[in-house]
Amino acid sequence: MSNRGLARSEPATLRAVLFALVPDENTVDPDDRRSVTQSRDSANIPALDGKGAPFRVDLMFATGALEAGTTYYLQAVVEDVPDGSEEPEFLTATYTGFTLDSLNRIQHVCVEPGRGGTAGVTDPLLAQQWHLDNTGQTGYAETGGVAGEDLQMDGILDDGPTGAGVKVAVVDTGMEICHPDLADSVEAGASFHFDALDVRTDPEFGWALRMDSADPFNYDSTGGHGTSVAGLIAGSADNGIGGRGVAPDALLRGYNALNSSSQFSDLFSSLGASDLLPNSRDVDIFNMSFGGGGSRPANAHPYLERLFSYGVNNLRSGLGAIYVKAGGNAFGACNSLERLINERIGCRSTNADDWSNLPYLIITGAFNADGRKASYASAGPNLWVTAPGGEYGSSRPALLSTDQMGADRGLQILRDDNPLQGESAVNPDGDYTGRMNGTSGSAPLVSGAVALLLETVPALTWRDVKHILAKTARKIDPDIAAVEETIGTMLRTLRLPWTENAAGYSYHDWYGFGAVDVDAAVAMAGDYTPDSLGEFRQSGWFEGGPGGAIPDNDGTGLTATLNVSTLPDDASIEAVLLEVDIDHEFPNDLGIHLVSPGGTRAVLNQIYNDTLALDEPGNLRWRVLGNAF
Repeated sequence: MSNRGLARSEPATLRAVLFALVPDENTVDPDDRRSVTQSRDSANIPALDGKGAPFRVDLMFATGALEAGTTYYLQAVVEDVPDGSEEPEFLTATYTGFTLDSLNRIQHVCVEPGRGGTAGVTDPLLAQQWHLDNTGQTGYAETGGVAGEDLQMDGILDDGPTGAGVKVAVVDTGMEICHPDLADSVEAGASFHFDALDVRTDPEFGWALRMDSADPFNYDSTGGHGTSVAGLIAGSADNGIGGRGVAPDALLRGYNALNSSSQFSDLFSSLGASDLLPNSRDVDIFNMSFGGGGSRPANAHPYLERLFSYGVNNLRSGLGAIYVKAGGNAFGACNSLERLINERIGCRSTNADDWSNLPYLIITGAFNADGRKASYASAGPNLWVTAPGGEYGSSRPALLSTDQMGADRGLQILRDDNPLQGESAVNPDGDYTGRMNGTSGSAPLVSGAVALLLETVPALTWRDVKHILAKTARKIDPDIAAVEETIGTMLRTLRLPWTENAAGYSYHDWYGFGAVDVDAAVAMAGDYTPDSLGEFRQSGWFEGGPGGAIPDNDGTGLTATLNVSTLPDDASIEAVLLEVDIDHEFPNDLGIHLVSPGGTRAVLNQIYNDTLALDEPGNLRWRVLGNAF
């Protein structure tokens, strides 16, 4: 339980009430419930900053007074508000409902008191979800966007697949499996709370408490990230509440690895490396709305590379799991020396994240409601596609999605001007936010699109999915110009315009192969022959290099040639990994371009990449991924 705004630590009293609904009532009124039992305890609440902090009190209830088969709810409120609180009162928190079976064992029930949808009724927030259908609406921001700049899924919304039966793991901070707009999409018993394995004991009374391992509930009151991600993927459709997800009938499960006490190992367990506690090997799509690093250049750990290689070669009965990952939000994150040119080419590239430099993932960028790169979205050569991410929701639209339940929890409390907070007609309980954004928001939209593809053609391989997304992506912001700067006496290109490779695909390091076009992708999948791309081969490393000095302030630079003549003439290049080994005092000054024999050029490392500015002078051995070829 948490609250915001305490100026100092003072004792307070926590009162918890266990109650059942009055028979035949659909709403909960504090005066209209059967009180089963009450328990009081006291807690010293620490000083809290404006963002809030969790505190925990364990309460004991005797199950002997409870009736099997009846639904109960736990409600808690803090009384005796300490002096010095900047908030007028501590607000009530309502927790997950439960029932008892005939043996008095607790069974969780995903129903929140007084909440729930009505089948067949239009979702009230759908009209403002511009990412699904952009009509120029404001999404509760001050201004709207450009009509048509969305996921291009009008046909799907009218009468298309819904992702039915496709299993999607939300690998994140947690997920509210009892959210009224998510509960119908949650795969029963498949989610996992990693810290549930830690047993809490009280030696004085001799009891042990173990959290429900199948409920990845996030106790942080500002921890709505995973719940918002889930809503973008598979929020329920046509139930008369909130909005909807791209694939409303997909099967969701949440893994709270980002909030666990053993994050790195738990991420492995969440991404296909475990068949028990949790069983992640039966997942079809893994949504990864997080960054794996980026403060310094690093190469992916060999264990990580083996994990994803195993996933694409073995999961989904050998067809390969789909890994969708956020590209990052560090375009403006110049933490060292910012130059004016960084405003045009960005501060930190997507290749700063070692997880993103592996060819097995779908790295996702973000565009706004105007159909241009979102202001924060990182750019780089390893992006695959882009999808709506929005801006910040105040002057320009963000994304509308599910939030932690209640008006005093979730993303909405982080900003005072939350556009949905006062909209009682469409958000009466505070279960939704208009502030979700970032590549954390665009990635789940791609995951939802992939769920539609896999429902349409379950036999698609992981490479088929990537191929279809790239083939059908649309070129947005088509007139974006190159960025050039004079280095020494030579004019050099620092950011390329849209570039067409030898296979006829257009690529840009702001957008990858373009914006996801859901209708076109589903149509292509319907006529597509699965596993028709041929064998996936890795060539092995080609070595070369000039072994010379890089000239200072000279646009001529240093050129090295790699002989790749051992590749088959008909090879279709899906990704290129380049490893550089450079000893330089100022690695931030270095730009790295790769040019194919056919003339396709890619900027594998932009000049003034802030990640390299944070590195120590000396040897730079770094592996970067390029998709443009």
